[in-house]
Amino acid sequence: MEINLAVTPIAFLIFTVLAYVLFGIGKQMAVPFEKTEGKIAPYLCGEDLDLGVLSPGYWQFFSIAILFTILHVTVFMLALMPSPAVLFAVAYLAIVAAAVGVLIGEVRLTIPPREKAVAKLKTRAKIVEVSSGMPVGSGNSISASD
Repeated sequence: MEINLAVTPIAFLIFTVLAYVLFGIGKQMAVPFEKTEGKIAPYLCGEDLDLGVLSPGYWQFFSIAILFTILHVTVFMLALMPSPAVLFAVAYLAIVAAAVGVLIGEVRLTIPPREKAVAKLKTRAKIVEVSSGMPVGSGNSISASD
């Protein structure tokens, strides 16, 4: 059985066009977005905290995701490799091992201790006592150490 190599790109184009058409239909059916204060404000458990700009640390996640992507693609390539190409497979594994070694060596996958993360959060957030409405640690309110 011979597979026509033109089938895959044609199927990809057909499904891409179909996805764009469905996206356009959904966009026409959707209610227009109205900018109101409540829609664009962050929701933090019902509290209005001025946290400024939050920048979550996704670097660790992305580095691990790249590592697993490299490993999965390697296994996929080796599974589809014909048996006479054993020397090529060994060379490919050596290149992938070097790339993974560089990735692990260059990317520091360290998770900060809990105290450091809490201290970083406290510098960003203004914690307000509910009963008085005053920031914690100022004036008559209870301090954070109590």
